[in-house]
Amino acid sequence: MNIADNKYELIQECIVAFSKKQFPLSNSISKYNHLEREILELRKALLNNDIETENWIENIKDEIADCLILLFDIAGFY
Repeated sequence: MNIADNKYELIQECIVAFSKKQFPLSNSISKYNHLEREILELRKALLNNDIETENWIENIKDEIADCLILLFDIAGFY
């Protein structure tokens, strides 16, 4: 196992531990459903990337982060 693998596992372990503590009744399907909602929010942010809107880049980054975190969490469920 290389350093990149260890970092990936550490990130995933932290996300899964947080998720289990904050959402103890969640399961892979509820996480997937949440991911679907976040993907729609990301799509909306990307389509509405009006540079005149305050914090538009941060909004896109936040939605990408939400999707990534949920993907890590779903993968860590198994």
